[in-house]
Amino acid sequence: MSRVCFHSDDSYGNVINGATTAVVAGIALDGVKSEIQQALLKIEEKTGKGCKDWYSTKDVAIKVRYIESVLRLSPLVGRIFYSEYPSLARCDYWRVRLDVLAAAITRYTHRGRCEHEMAHEGLKSASREQLQKELKARGLKRVSVETGMVETHPEIRCADALCAYVRSKRFDNTATSRALPALPDWLVNLTPVQTEALRI
Repeated sequence: MSRVCFHSDDSYGNVINGATTAVVAGIALDGVKSEIQQALLKIEEKTGKGCKDWYSTKDVAIKVRYIESVLRLSPLVGRIFYSEYPSLARCDYWRVRLDVLAAAITRYTHRGRCEHEMAHEGLKSASREQLQKELKARGLKRVSVETGMVETHPEIRCADALCAYVRSKRFDNTATSRALPALPDWLVNLTPVQTEALRI
């Protein structure tokens, strides 16, 4: 039975009038997980980013080098997914996360039997159990939700950086957003058609 591993995170802007810009993003790996882990560790070392998360990486040049290097990894072409929300209420955070991860599983499910392993940054045990329960309630039976920690998982650090990168390019107009490379056209946009219904 094949296995697809998902590593994801959320990124939110400043809350204004009860809403914020938001991006949920991640990577879907099957058969190349160990290869990508090693490649990401080498990129972190080579670019000087190390094990810091995106927010703690203050040097813009390091952020640019890291993202450029990640986007050059050929096994990730078509395997990076995201969903964007220009105005999202806090009460919708969980539902949006659930919708995007369910859509990602559907998008990357192979024909036949397939297991799915999810690792979303920062979820505590109760939240992981709830996420797994709700995904299974949507008919996604072969799903396990594991710990996703920035400190120990280079794939989660990558998802953390990709979230911030996409949100910066889509919604910000800062020196950092202008320095970062353009979004490649092979990123998989899972933004639902009903985005408008989530605006307030």
